Amino acid sequence: MRRRTTTAILVTAALLSAPALARADAATGGVDPGSGPPAATPAPPFNAAHPTVAGTRARLVNGIAYAPAAAPASVKALIWSVNAIVSKPYVYGGGHARFTDRGYDCSGLVSFAMHAAGLLRTPMSAPGFFRFGTYGPGRWITLWVRSGHVFAVVGGLRLDTTPYPSRGVEGPRWRPQMRNTAAFTPRHPSGL
Repeated sequence: MRRRTTTAILVTAALLSAPALARADAATGGVDPGSGPPAATPAPPFNAAHPTVAGTRARLVNGIAYAPAAAPASVKALIWSVNAIVSKPYVYGGGHARFTDRGYDCSGLVSFAMHAAGLLRTPMSAPGFFRFGTYGPGRWITLWVRSGHVFAVVGGLRLDTTPYPSRGVEGPRWRPQMRNTAAFTPRHPSGL
């Protein structure tokens, strides 16, 4: 069995090298200058703590949001900070007493996100976000507020504790689908 494997490897190597040998000539010392490996193009550096994607829309990859390269620094900081808590559980009242908590509810999550962007000094409850920023959708960040719930859309991705419209895991997560906003009021940070 070992002899057959060795023979198979040698035959495969010979077949793969035959085209290069056919191009070799005496002038180049038996090496075809055009047959070498192509020059390597270095890949752009990847920073796992600060994943970025080209353009103006965030992208969701395996539950992690990649910040749009064209986004303002505060939006990128928000996205990267939230990525650090997306595996935490839903905890009623979580994030209300302090920004760093063992879990989050909807307003605790949005408070954490707005704080990470440098837009909020103390956590707020869902109804408190009716007074946050300016009325209407924003270019980069929109908060969708109603008396019992708040969620955000950041760079085109929904940040929410509920898996709506499908069943799934509750807790702070980037969600791939938008939800119905008919019962919500849009608010946004000024300039964003």
